[in-house]
Amino acid sequence: MRGKLVRDKMLERREGLRFRPRANCYFQDLSKKIHYNECNVCKIDNIGSGGLAFLSEQRCPVNTKLIFTIALVDKYPREPINALGKIIWIHDSEYPRKYKIGVKFINMLQEDRLYLTRQFN
Repeated sequence: MRGKLVRDKMLERREGLRFRPRANCYFQDLSKKIHYNECNVCKIDNIGSGGLAFLSEQRCPVNTKLIFTIALVDKYPREPINALGKIIWIHDSEYPRKYKIGVKFINMLQEDRLYLTRQFN
């Protein structure tokens, strides 16, 4: 799987490169009471081994912790990536009633982090 490599003005603040994947992504907000199988669907704008940016209809405060399940569309099937992340920024997006949210991964399996890193080689 190869996504489009992303380079923009935020790059110097990031931990590693990002790419635009084809993926299904779901998240749960740890600050809210979660019911079994209740999750939010989001569209990933870009992802890398250090974090991701996504679009959401929900505005979540900075420092909110989220649990992600990310199923990358790849020619070789693999288990989804599960990660704990913290919102580090939020902006209005170019789409009505949607927000672009930046997340730093704070807990992820090392093999998943390596898998994301290898997408650039």
